[in-house]
Amino acid sequence: MSENEASSSPERLLPELFTASRWSELAAALRLTPRHKQIARLICRGCNKDDIGKALSISGATVRMHTHGLFRRLNVHVRIGVVVQLVLLDRKLMRTERKPTKK
Repeated sequence: MSENEASSSPERLLPELFTASRWSELAAALRLTPRHKQIARLICRGCNKDDIGKALSISGATVRMHTHGLFRRLNVHVRIGVVVQLVLLDRKLMRTERKPTKK
């Protein structure tokens, strides 16, 4: 099962928050491991621990370990904090991309 398919009822998943290229930029800015990036994407799509485990073919304990590592990296304590931190970083990156150059 791929990271985009999280359970037997994929229609309940939220849409992707960011494009694939934006995910790469966010992951690079936060220095996320590839697994943390996968976990973050699935959390942002509304997946729970069991959904994530099925999607990535890993145990619940492994999901928990990676999730807590992601929490430490983002300095959050709950899953919604992951979403908020990623959205805030995205907005910050958008502002810096739009800054006009001085002549």
